[in-house]
Amino acid sequence: MIFIKILLFIYILSFFISLKDRSLLIVTFLASIALFVITYTFIDNSFADDRGQYYYIFINYNDFFVNHQDTSLLYLFKFLNLFIYEPLSFYFVISLIFILLFYYFIKKHLTFEQMILFTILIVLNRLYLDFEMNVMRSTLASVLLLVFYTRIVLLRRYYYIAFLPIAFYMHIGLVTMILFLFLVSSRINYKSSYVIFIIGFLIFLFDINLSNLLLNNIDILNYLKIISNNIYDFINPSLYVTSIKLKIQFIIYAVIPIYLLNKYRNNYLLNNQLNFILFGVGTVLIFYNSFPIIIRALSFFIPLIYFSFVQNFSFRNKVSVYYISFIVLINSIIFYKNIDYINI
Repeated sequence: MIFIKILLFIYILSFFISLKDRSLLIVTFLASIALFVITYTFIDNSFADDRGQYYYIFINYNDFFVNHQDTSLLYLFKFLNLFIYEPLSFYFVISLIFILLFYYFIKKHLTFEQMILFTILIVLNRLYLDFEMNVMRSTLASVLLLVFYTRIVLLRRYYYIAFLPIAFYMHIGLVTMILFLFLVSSRINYKSSYVIFIIGFLIFLFDINLSNLLLNNIDILNYLKIISNNIYDFINPSLYVTSIKLKIQFIIYAVIPIYLLNKYRNNYLLNNQLNFILFGVGTVLIFYNSFPIIIRALSFFIPLIYFSFVQNFSFRNKVSVYYISFIVLINSIIFYKNIDYINI
């Protein structure tokens, strides 16, 4: 435990010193990666309710194949079973897979300094850690889709379309929803997306529920049940109320960087990304209180927000520097408060 506290102290200290001497950002980067891997590997399952079920699926993957519940994740688990035999190794390898996928997502588009800033923003992000631990399959599918997004949309390497079935097979409902949001956002203008985002944020903030309207359309409900494979997410949705904690996390980790990102709309490509983010996140928020499962789409949009944010980040912009400093500080405080969950 002392080692983790020292590592956390190095993480904080190196970052704030790096504001004057940016060569120390590499120390912050390495400390953040180490803290993420340690956390993901050794955190108690009580920290994330659904974390333990993935190891159960890992050791019983054959039962899921027999019951025709096979996905890309099961094939990954089948491969890992050749080398891994106990929980800590399993979680350690999954943490490395997340890091590797994030690396392939950003490596062609960000400078080394920008890659470090992106890593600092995402790996100890309290909201995103929930996705990585509680909904591993959805989050792996989202990060894999982000890799394909940069290759197909940004680099125009269209042969990557041939690999999209891997993401579909990982989580067909989530990937279908994100592709749908992308196609629709490409057909509407920025102002419309901005309005949708504002409406969605207000619905989310004040717990406005649209379930009565949606439940009257049986076709929509049945379709959502089919693509989600989770019937429980659609039982009594009108009883669902968003916690204050989640609202605060969402404002800190998504709304503020979107606001700051809006200030950097200085090129066509970034305009398209921001349009996609505003429309996608706004749509998720509009339907979240009615169908909570839809929030899993944020496992795709939060990294895209930070990716876009650091693409045009400048240390000369004091507001953006203050925001990243605040994220480092708040992540460190939250990490320290939960340090007892790490069994090392």
